[in-house]
Amino acid sequence: VAVNLIDSGKTTLMNSKFAEIYGWSKDTLADVETFFEKIYPDEGYRRKMSEMIMADVASKDPERMAWRGIEITTETGENRIVNAKNIPVYGQNLMISTVVDVTAQAEAERRLAESEHNYRLLFQKSPQPMWIFNPDDYSFVEVNNAAVRHYGYSRKEFQEMTILDIRTENDREEVKRDISGIKAHELDENKEWRHLKKNGEMIYVNIAGSDIDYFGNKYRLILVNDITNQKKAEEMVLASLVEGENKERARIARELHDGLGQYLAAANMNFDAVKNNMDQLDERRQKQFEKGLTLLKHAVTETAQISRNLLPRVVDDYGLALAIEALIDNYSNNTDINISYYHNVENLDIPRKVELNLYRIAQEGISNAVKYSEASQINIQLIKDELDLILTIDDNGKGFDMTKPDFIKGLGLQTIRTRTGALGGEFELDSKPGKGTYLHIIVPIEASA
Repeated sequence: VAVNLIDSGKTTLMNSKFAEIYGWSKDTLADVETFFEKIYPDEGYRRKMSEMIMADVASKDPERMAWRGIEITTETGENRIVNAKNIPVYGQNLMISTVVDVTAQAEAERRLAESEHNYRLLFQKSPQPMWIFNPDDYSFVEVNNAAVRHYGYSRKEFQEMTILDIRTENDREEVKRDISGIKAHELDENKEWRHLKKNGEMIYVNIAGSDIDYFGNKYRLILVNDITNQKKAEEMVLASLVEGENKERARIARELHDGLGQYLAAANMNFDAVKNNMDQLDERRQKQFEKGLTLLKHAVTETAQISRNLLPRVVDDYGLALAIEALIDNYSNNTDINISYYHNVENLDIPRKVELNLYRIAQEGISNAVKYSEASQINIQLIKDELDLILTIDDNGKGFDMTKPDFIKGLGLQTIRTRTGALGGEFELDSKPGKGTYLHIIVPIEASA
């Protein structure tokens, strides 16, 4: 605190804290004129401050006699930031002055402002799409330039939308569950999501997120990595592998049918011709002949079955829905398991590549359930929705523990994953001991068409 005479400006009282903040001795700051000269050494700045302060004091308005963020200079040349206030006592010709050193606070605010500026600069200049959204109502709060370019919406359009508007209808509930059920730092950055651009194009992305305090609000920052081209390249590799496997299957099937199958059929015909003269053999030889002929017929049947499995004509002849139905009928006739089947793809035009691979997946999935699950009920569904073709196979069998360190997916599951990937689809497997097994395949039918 300091006290000056209003008419002369002479200092009559100054406590040590006042002198300490301004950085000059009490004796030096003997009057207002000297005060201005010392703490405002730059003549231009001094004139500006003097005129402003004198005008504010002359106004006799108490609100004008409080100044914030004033820059001063100490005797050692150090610059400080202060908040000052004058309280006039006109009846006693006195002006009471108070001061608070806010240098540290001002520096913190400056650094914060600089940090926010740099953050906004990095945010806007990032080559990858980024946005900030409100997790309470899913609304976009801010988007960067890359997001505007990549998705095709203007910044104004984004701010009138929610993050659900760039998701497919089938994904929206899962997005809500993810936002409400986990924190941003727990986001699975390897999980694939589907986003929609303004032109309707669907892209595949990985996202990384972070909870942030944005102007006092708890929002979420999202960084988007478009993996569509990467995914297409992976699909091409997987598709070529699957295509190579299919060609090899076709080759082996033809060789079994045209080579080994023909030899076995000819041998069977010759043995059948000899069968009429079996009475010339003794009883022991007759039994050996009958057993050999029976085994030969089994070999003919088995070879034909293997050939059909390697090259399932039923898919080309009757389509995917009826081919799976025939597969189920075959298992139902040879096991005690109750197998239910539902589909809504009766008249759907499905690309041959999708039909063939989904048939193989169904074949592998049903075979695994019949052989290993010890189930009494297997449910199979083939469903077409807005964008996808969905195949599910679930059973009420013994299940298995997928969390065990020694759990390894067998060759059959690896084949299912590969075929699903070749179609650009998603593979999900869930099983628990005593709870059965659930196999879920999603194929983007439009993208495959």
